[in-house]
Amino acid sequence: MLVSTVLPTYNESMNIIPLMERLLKAAKDNYETELIIVDDDSPDKTWEVAAEFAKKHNHKNITVIRRKNTRGLPTAIARGIKQAKGDIITWMDCDLCMPPEIVPKLVEEIKSGADISVGSRYSKNGKDSRRFLRVFTSKAINLYTNMILNFKIKDYNSGFVAAKKEVFDKVNIHPKGYGEYCVKFLYESGEKGFKITEVGYEFTEREKGESKTGEYLFEILHHGLKYGLRILGFRLNRWRYNPNAKVMPIIMSLRSSIRRRYYVYFKKDYVKQMLETRKGNCEGCGGICCFRTRKCPYLKDGNCSLYNTKIPKFCMVFPIDKKDIELAGVEDVCQFYWEKDR
Repeated sequence: MLVSTVLPTYNESMNIIPLMERLLKAAKDNYETELIIVDDDSPDKTWEVAAEFAKKHNHKNITVIRRKNTRGLPTAIARGIKQAKGDIITWMDCDLCMPPEIVPKLVEEIKSGADISVGSRYSKNGKDSRRFLRVFTSKAINLYTNMILNFKIKDYNSGFVAAKKEVFDKVNIHPKGYGEYCVKFLYESGEKGFKITEVGYEFTEREKGESKTGEYLFEILHHGLKYGLRILGFRLNRWRYNPNAKVMPIIMSLRSSIRRRYYVYFKKDYVKQMLETRKGNCEGCGGICCFRTRKCPYLKDGNCSLYNTKIPKFCMVFPIDKKDIELAGVEDVCQFYWEKDR
């Protein structure tokens, strides 16, 4: 049996070699392994360090992918999964906070009948040994997630996962955010009937390199707010297609309002940049969509079915109205649209 382990990296040159060595050692007497390093063009040349290690030791089952124009943890994992040849696919952080020696235990769970196995800080034999603030916020997010979704998984944002390859035929990795992808993946997998088990492990602070998440209270709270809104969105999307959920029009209106206000008050520069660069025009016909593309009769899955082209991404995530434009202070940019459209 071949087990593929996806390692998404960014500035992990000090950790990648010890990680690969420990993964190879852990797999040696248990299964054949494949390592896939997906690096986002790290300034410290993590991709080069990994490639040199593979070449020096003649490891044919180590693949290094250097992405120059794409960034982000979820998309890196998705890229690695697409490349993987194994019957079982695992992934984990590359800062050595997650012990590679746990991977064989995750694989064993799948061999014993599970479809997905999760390395868990909060299940039996699990422990989170980081600083109090990080432990508190992580537990709070998991409690919130369980309250919104369900109480079936104790560590929803683990990021330490093993799954059968066929799982990815029905469940995709959500490309946005940071740890939210893991929440959505596990939630959707459970809803589709896949068996999920958890394996406890001790999560520690990184010893080398810099953390990719915020170190200060404001950063953590800001990150947590985005986290919470996305998780709520996962649940609302589930309810949206329930014919018995008569309260959904009210909930979806509230969700849209909260999202707009978030962009207006916290992402003003982003709002203005998108308005100035994308102009709100359909790439297919060049018409003015005025950020109300959900009403377009040709809109299907984010594309213009008439011209078979993508519409501006901004239109899909931010159905802006005139009041929002005034609050964001970008009336000068938007004036053209309101004159044309009205």
